[in-house]
Parts: sequence; C-alpha cells; structure tokens
Amino acid sequence: MICLMAMTIIACSAYAGSEIINVDRQGRRVQIDGFLLEWNQNTARQWGSSPWMWDAVNTVDGLAGYFTTRSAPPCSGWAFTITAVNTGRVIEIKIPEETAGGNFAFDRGSFENYGTYTAEWFVPWDFLGDGASGYKLLISAVDTCGGSLPQIALAAARPPESSLTIYVVILLAGVLTIILAAVRRKGRVLKYLR
Repeated sequence: MICLMAMTIIACSAYAGSEIINVDRQGRRVQIDGFLLEWNQNTARQWGSSPWMWDAVNTVDGLAGYFTTRSAPPCSGWAFTITAVNTGRVIEIKIPEETAGGNFAFDRGSFENYGTYTAEWFVPWDFLGDGASGYKLLISAVDTCGGSLPQIALAAARPPESSLTIYVVILLAGVLTIILAAVRRKGRVLKYLR
C-alpha cells in the first residue's frame, strides 16, 4: 500500500512538471487483438529531437497509441513505461526482447528487415480506475545505453457512450423480434394446411 502511494506521488509530481498534451482525437473501436488496424503517419508527433515518433487516440475501449522510428536508433534495446497517474498502475514494454504482451505488440518483421521499431499499445479504461471520466498518463522511454527520451504527459476526457449505438441495438432487437414472430406464425399456418 505504501509502495503504491509512493508511486502515485512520484507520478503526480512528474506529471505536474511535464507539458500536458490533450488527446482529443477519437479513433475506431479496437480490433479483436486489442489494437487498431492502422495509423496515419501524418498525425504522428516527433518525440523530442529523437528519431522516434508517437501518436495516441481515444477509443470507446480505452486509449490506443504507438511508438515508431523512421531510422534505426543507436541502441538496440528500449524500455517504455506507461503510468496511469490516477491509479499508479504501470505498463512496461521492452523491445525488441518482447514481441507482445497483454497491452502491446511489437512489429518484429520491420525490426529484422529494416532495423526500425514499431510498438503499438493499448490502455483500457478500467486500467485507469472504475468510473474514470478522464485520464492522465505519463510515458517514459530509456535505452540500454543509458539514454532517455523526454517524458510525455497525456490527458483527455473519456469519450461518452454514443446514444446512437444504443438506439441501433434497440432497433435491431425489435426487427429480430418481428422476424421471429413472423417465422413462427408462418410455421403454424403451414402446420394447419397439411
């Protein structure tokens, strides 16, 4: 408990000292594997003065993002840490040693063929705490040579559930009920005609 409180205090103080980037773009629902299908490099941001780029979007399921390089960085091993300021929970991504985890996937093919790094990550809403209406995240990166990238601080409001989705589900349920009733009725009529 004390360790969690200490981590939360450290994360909050680091968050307060960083430039906060608001993630206001909304993305599509994540796929079955927990990640998005594609990213647009036109919306990617430069990570400090390094060859790294990154991007993040809100989805109904949580925050999704990626890190990528346009050229091979000088050090081969990188460790990324995503910390939820609200809860103190942490996701660690170590590449290229790890190719996948519950919250990330690493593009091993691009690394082996071109020496570039691409890691996609996903932070579900429940990672941020029950009923969280917004989030605050800190993203840090260090390499095996002792270097690091500037810390990224993200914030945004959780997107509201779409009332259109609820209406579509209700409409589909009504249509299916009518079809089922018509099929049953037709079955009874055919039974009496025999």
